Formats: sequence, C-alpha cells, structure tokens
Amino acid sequence: MLAVRLDSSMEARLDNLARETGRSKSYYVKQAIENFLEDREDYLLALAVLERNEPTKSLEEVSKELGLLPEVMEGRTPGDKFSVSRNTLGMMDTAMTNVKKGTASKPIDLSESSDL
Repeated sequence: MLAVRLDSSMEARLDNLARETGRSKSYYVKQAIENFLEDREDYLLALAVLERNEPTKSLEEVSKELGLLPEVMEGRTPGDKFSVSRNTLGMMDTAMTNVKKGTASKPIDLSESSDL
C-alpha cells in the first residue's frame, strides 16, 4: 500500500478527472507511476550505477564485446571520458534481449534532459 500526499490544486484536478471519466483516482495515480517508470527507470538506474563509481569499461571494449559494427560507432571517440560499468553492461544486455523479444519500452530522448 502506498499513500501519496498531493497539494490541493493537484488533488482537485485529479478529483475532477476521476469524476468526469468514471475512473478512480487510484487508476490515474497508478497510470502516472507506470508511465514515469517506463520513461525513466532505466536511465535513473544507470545514473545510480555511475554515481557508485563501479569498475567500468571503455566504449571501445564494449563495442568489441558486443560485436558492434564500426558504422554503429561512427561519430564516437572511444577513450578516456566515456566508460560503462559491468552493471550497466548487464542492463544493456537485458535491454537488447527485450528488444529482440519485442518487449522493450519505447525509446526516450534524453538529449533535452535536465538530469544530464
């Protein structure tokens, strides 16, 4: 069970939406959380790994390990500033498996993210 406190304005909007659509407030809160997790979970987990300063691999090592073609790496400079932890590699492997199975979430554009 989870209790969520909302400011009065947000609660009024949620009350109105639930009343007008015939759905429960819980339904919309659950939808909002599911959407947030779908959009941000992988990114935030990867960021947490980086913040823990776990052992890393260079982009060049990762590309060789994953068998990426040179054109995939075009425009990137392997080396000092870009590296990936073993945990992140595991997440990447899981993501690729999900893509192959067709169960992956939609890609998100992080280019305008304020967390970067």
